[in-house]
Amino acid sequence: MDLLRTYLRAQALEVLLAREAAGRLPGADGEPRRLESRPLIPALPAAGALRFGSHAEGDLFSIRVGSPAAALAFGATPEVLLRQVLARDTAPAQGRDPGGFPTDWDRGWVGPVPLPGALMEVMTGIAMALRLKEEPRVALLVDDTAGSGSGDWHEGLNLAVVRKAPLVVVNHDRRSGTLDAGMATMADRAEAYGFRVWSVEDSDPWGVLEACRQAVAAARSGEGVQVVDVRSGSDAGPDHLISKLREEGMDAATLAALQEAARREMAGALERVAEEPEPGLEALAAPTPPTELLDLPTVRTPRPWS
Repeated sequence: MDLLRTYLRAQALEVLLAREAAGRLPGADGEPRRLESRPLIPALPAAGALRFGSHAEGDLFSIRVGSPAAALAFGATPEVLLRQVLARDTAPAQGRDPGGFPTDWDRGWVGPVPLPGALMEVMTGIAMALRLKEEPRVALLVDDTAGSGSGDWHEGLNLAVVRKAPLVVVNHDRRSGTLDAGMATMADRAEAYGFRVWSVEDSDPWGVLEACRQAVAAARSGEGVQVVDVRSGSDAGPDHLISKLREEGMDAATLAALQEAARREMAGALERVAEEPEPGLEALAAPTPPTELLDLPTVRTPRPWS
């Protein structure tokens, strides 16, 4: 039940971040900045499986398109996300890239990169480094059909498989166009690549959770790349999660109390973060290179086309 309550808290906080907080934060054009609420499944179960399997110690988590719920499930606090949105000096990025989700190595959070395929290569490199250090740690990436349609994505995945890197890829197979429809499924690609596939439907959050847990355990034990293929059904979201919670015995009063607690937590976080300092112009400027680098001679590299 503790894990179920963690999920509900994260879902409630995601709604607050996307609706309440974002509506109060002006963007560069003076209009309210929006934090888009991303699908709850499979990012949330994947983050929970990794965090509760390792207590968020040493493992690294990333999702190509940011999800407040997934960040919260992996251990980020509302303050961490709000500092980034409000561009506070106390944010991991110290006011740079406001509105995004930060990279915070201490928390094991690798910030999103919208470019399809790029994060696969980053997470493959991280997983290979973990294997070289012979540490029982795992890198987990949540991506979708848009990412898996990139050549860079497959190059990174192939390298991870060849090097037997402890990488778990949770692929949300959401086919929204004719190009997606022609792509082979992860199960169809598995034999050629040599990775193991765990197939599950996104309408079953606990099935996604269990598949992610098993995949993380397999990668941690040295079995190489594991792919959790989450097939999109009826666009599962918070309603599916709440219905599952009720099936587990959570009554309406408990549900309302948890939602109210989450609302109060967010309101308190907003109040605290709003009082924190904004970065000065010097903090946002590009750092000045060391003097010894400025004194180096300039070398022009010949180019055959110049």
